[in-house]
Amino acid sequence: MIQPLMKFCALFRISSLPSSSSNTEPITWGTYVVSCLKTSTWDMPCVSEKFATKLIFELQTYFQTETGCHAFSPLAAVTPTKPGTVALPFFGFNPALIDPTSGKDIEGNEGRGLLVFKQPWPGIARTVWGDHARYMKTYFKEHKECFMTGDSACRDQEGYYRILGRVDDVVNVSGHRLSTAEIESALLDHGAFSEVAVVGVEDQLTGQALNVFSCLKNQAVVDKKKLGSSAKQYIGEVIGRFAVPKKDVVEWTFFAKDKLQLLQPAVVSNIIDEINEQTQSGSEVINHPDTARSSDESNSFTHSPYSFPEYNLTSLDHILPPCHIFMFLSFEEASMEGIDALRQSVIRLSEHFPFLTGMVVPSSQSLGKAEVFEVKSASLAFLQKYPMLQVAFSPEMDKIAQDDFIQQKYLPIPFLSPPSRAYASALDSTGVSVVLKTLSEFCRAPEATLDSLSTSDAAEKTARQHIIDFRAKEPLPFKWTSVPLSLDATTPEDHAQEPVSRHFSLSTHKVALLKDYCNKIITSESHGDPEKSRLCTSNDIITALVGFCGNKARQEIVPETVSPPRVIIAANVRKQCRLPPNYMGNALVAVEATYDSLRQVHGMSHLGFPANLSQNEVDHVCSIAIALREQIGQLSESYLQGILHNISDRNNLSSFYPAYGRSIIVSSLRWMDFYSDFGPMGRVQKYGIPETKVKGMCWVLPVRDLGVDVASQPFDLRFVLERGAMECLQQDGLFTWMMTE
Repeated sequence: MIQPLMKFCALFRISSLPSSSSNTEPITWGTYVVSCLKTSTWDMPCVSEKFATKLIFELQTYFQTETGCHAFSPLAAVTPTKPGTVALPFFGFNPALIDPTSGKDIEGNEGRGLLVFKQPWPGIARTVWGDHARYMKTYFKEHKECFMTGDSACRDQEGYYRILGRVDDVVNVSGHRLSTAEIESALLDHGAFSEVAVVGVEDQLTGQALNVFSCLKNQAVVDKKKLGSSAKQYIGEVIGRFAVPKKDVVEWTFFAKDKLQLLQPAVVSNIIDEINEQTQSGSEVINHPDTARSSDESNSFTHSPYSFPEYNLTSLDHILPPCHIFMFLSFEEASMEGIDALRQSVIRLSEHFPFLTGMVVPSSQSLGKAEVFEVKSASLAFLQKYPMLQVAFSPEMDKIAQDDFIQQKYLPIPFLSPPSRAYASALDSTGVSVVLKTLSEFCRAPEATLDSLSTSDAAEKTARQHIIDFRAKEPLPFKWTSVPLSLDATTPEDHAQEPVSRHFSLSTHKVALLKDYCNKIITSESHGDPEKSRLCTSNDIITALVGFCGNKARQEIVPETVSPPRVIIAANVRKQCRLPPNYMGNALVAVEATYDSLRQVHGMSHLGFPANLSQNEVDHVCSIAIALREQIGQLSESYLQGILHNISDRNNLSSFYPAYGRSIIVSSLRWMDFYSDFGPMGRVQKYGIPETKVKGMCWVLPVRDLGVDVASQPFDLRFVLERGAMECLQQDGLFTWMMTE
């Protein structure tokens, strides 16, 4: 599984563009020869074929030895069949799909998850001979109330099930735990195969190796060597070189468990002869394309139009939460000229910074470490599926940055990725602003030279190497609490636990009032004029306020919140790490503060604060702000060098995440230039982050105009909390007071 690094989506109102006709091509199912080892395993259309002189109707079914009978099956001439499905549950079976992480039922007809049965049936296996404990462990340990089949499945709107494959079939190749289903899925996406089976075999060098058996969509004979190389290259690009099969893919055209052996008895011997031939000659993959495309075209399909040397993500990149962040830029007018300019600008951006088109995948250079990821060139097939720019037209675009959940139709890639695709990120918000600024420069000046840009591909390579070389000789401990990552994409059963996003606007006057009070405390404690770096900033105050009020709102709603409550600020350390200010990668580290002590200047009243505000709460906010400022002051060059060494020493690069999803985390975009001029597109009019992935995450949104008095512009926030906690926050006295002038 892979993740795109960055994508753009341009949305336009239909009424704002010249009208044009659109052609819609119908989706047609291909007609393939139906052949299968076990009908439950393969994703194929239901077709009728003439085998020998007889007409056979193929019914897709699902069963296991343990079920004792068919668990899913259409009734001949009664149940309507659908391509690729095993139809509906058979008599006595009560199937369900459950989330593999939470173990909760996936409600509704549409869903994908682990296939289980929720009640016994007459033919169920009751034990394993001589080892009942193994029986209980295999089928009931993970989900005690259900019979675990070990298969994944999906369900459509009409309740029809499609079997996707085994979830427990894992092969260990040179320390990489690979799902055979993942490799099978990649080969099916290649385009030459209608069916694929991957099996693991022992290997003296790698422990295990992969053998692939395939069924072909087209029986035309082509160059075996070229097409074999194409299939292997595709696996290497989509998953990694370590997943490339050692044994060649075997042609497996006519093979079925019962029927075809009777009609064609030579099937088995043909397969044996094919395997022996490949073993002796070491020939390449025997496969055929699904269309009349030549072998050269097939190879170009896997070729990357924007090639660059693959590279591991930096140690700093692995600190970011592994999910996509969607940002929306809205423009006043749309025109065909603007769309064309945007298209050409994205092409130029891709040419000058090819790594932005890349894929984030498990690293082929992990040196035995877990959760190490790399950026590698995307194949043409991948870029066709996830193009760098998508242009769409919609009449319903007045409010795309919804408070609750953004509609998928407005996004270039899926909003929620399954857990297996949740890999590390590679750009922080500053990096994204640099990319967008560069894109706007290309829109304004299509012939802009590299010298006029704020960064370059070569400068990015140099910066990544600098991070590797920057680490100290000895590691230093992190100054944040490492907590297992919690980014649950499933919808909670408890309505109060659903993540929601809200926009707030804080008064600049009241933020300044709190800041003055905090700095008076600092001045009092220092017995003189403190250094400017010791004084609290507006961002410290906002982080402390959001953290204190947010944690208080979550106390009764979110039982798994980290205790004691913590507040985290995402600090930009480009300067301390001697990185260029326009470096596109991640340079954010966590700065954490708790409620350890209260700071207060005795005898000094809270001047300017209304009497109905709790003095204790104001002191709490100031204490957190001062603690954050003290921690930021300790972000020295030596500390950052030490934690870079600490990260490089880890055997698992996902073992040091801050408390994403469990604490309040604030990231400020206030001083970033997102309201750029895109030439024919015009200037950005609105900026939004319709995010609900990371609960507890708060963004301080960018100001509209950096050229005027920024201090007079309100502090706009986008805050994500559980619905119940958000309702408590909106009734909080201190927080609501901060929103009024």
